[in-house]
Amino acid sequence: MPNIKSKRVSPDEVRNERTLPPIPPEPKPTKKQIAVELRRQNFAKSVPGKMQRHMAEFFCYAEQKLKFPDMFWHPFAPSGYEAYLISDTWRRISRKMKADAGHKCACCQNKATQVHHRCYRPRVLSGEDTSPLIALCATCHKTVDFDERGKVREAHAKERKLFEMFDCESKRLAESAV
Repeated sequence: MPNIKSKRVSPDEVRNERTLPPIPPEPKPTKKQIAVELRRQNFAKSVPGKMQRHMAEFFCYAEQKLKFPDMFWHPFAPSGYEAYLISDTWRRISRKMKADAGHKCACCQNKATQVHHRCYRPRVLSGEDTSPLIALCATCHKTVDFDERGKVREAHAKERKLFEMFDCESKRLAESAV
């Protein structure tokens, strides 16, 4: 019988294996797009040049967001989200995400019963991109979404809380692996 040695794993190696994928950054308008927008808008001479540039950047951004919604972060659920949550599409995505997580909450030792949306891009809602989805237990999901007073957290505060909880569980797992 071969001699099998178990490799000792450091806490840092365990923590490095567990990562939350980053939300992809939103595209920035190129210099060429801004120049085209500046010509198209033909701003009044009384508007300072720096202000014209900021306005052109904003218009480029807004136009791109309309044309390519999948390229931009959608921190809030769209209208009709409640109906989406009872759809066959969401049930299928949710089941898969919980199964992929081994039915374990990403932030504690409990069973994952829910899936948290970190982003509501159309490709995420369709299941084409599941990287911004994370399996959680009901308690952790509530903690991510609501503050101590029961108020809904702002989108970036939800991300910070999720990372804090995820990191805490990663540390616990790393210590238990040693």
